[in-house]
Amino acid sequence: TCILPKVFKCLLIWLVIDSTGSCKLKFEEQCGVVFNLACAAALLNQEAYALEALTLLVNVDGISLSDLTGDPDLKNFRTQEWFVSLLQKCNH
Repeated sequence: TCILPKVFKCLLIWLVIDSTGSCKLKFEEQCGVVFNLACAAALLNQEAYALEALTLLVNVDGISLSDLTGDPDLKNFRTQEWFVSLLQKCNH
């Protein structure tokens, strides 16, 4: 059983939102949390969750091209079409 989807949601809510609904973390810290979740998903071969997290980061300019190409946790996805597409979006 994969608990990653539940962890994804719970962890983000627990870490990011305080009792007033405001964000507790700075933008860079939020991006770090999401990137670490993407890496964890990659290590567990949960491609859909890695894709979701990385797409979010690219869409908000929260990740660099060097992060995508340099992190060894993401190596299994580097030849995937969706990953190449993210690299192109990140590069523009």
